[in-house]
Amino acid sequence: MKKKPIIFILFILIIFTYGYEKNKENVTSIEQLTYTDRENLLLKSEGVDHSYIFKINNLEPSSTYQFECWSEYYKNGQLDNKLEILEQPQTFVIGQKSSDGYILLNIPKYSNALNCILSGDNHNNFIIISGYKNESFKFKGVITALKEMKISQNNEILLLASANGKNASFGIPINQEKKLIQDDIKKNDEVYLIKCKLTKIH
Repeated sequence: MKKKPIIFILFILIIFTYGYEKNKENVTSIEQLTYTDRENLLLKSEGVDHSYIFKINNLEPSSTYQFECWSEYYKNGQLDNKLEILEQPQTFVIGQKSSDGYILLNIPKYSNALNCILSGDNHNNFIIISGYKNESFKFKGVITALKEMKISQNNEILLLASANGKNASFGIPINQEKKLIQDDIKKNDEVYLIKCKLTKIH
């Protein structure tokens, strides 16, 4: 894969745009961020059809985390395939001060590939972990509504959800109630989920 340095540069600029903000409570949580019109234009100019960014708030200082990211493909209500977007769980260390992290998911235009980037804003010391899968990801018009939620140890986090049915592709609104997601999986011909897990090791 030919990596485009401009995508990484844009990612760093996006992080600086949102800046470093301390939460009132020191609770590790995740939330979806929105792009500005300028950022969307830059992404489109680089051939990125869909892009989603999530912020991980308050990673604990002097801690080690493990990050995993994968996709699940359901056909006729049954799990048909699971693909690790990162080749293996990635480990990273936080410095002596509380830090934020960012997850970027990109789907290039005219492609079924998926690019995942994890960055840790460790007071200007950036940790970049990148994974790339050239598989059949049929995400179109994905709808996400991931409001800020607390990250629990060993819990899977659903980031993106998309479905195909009756010759149409559409996004599934993300709700933290597993029953609603299970109902969508059962009633659609195909469902694609992107999930991740952030585990504090020590």
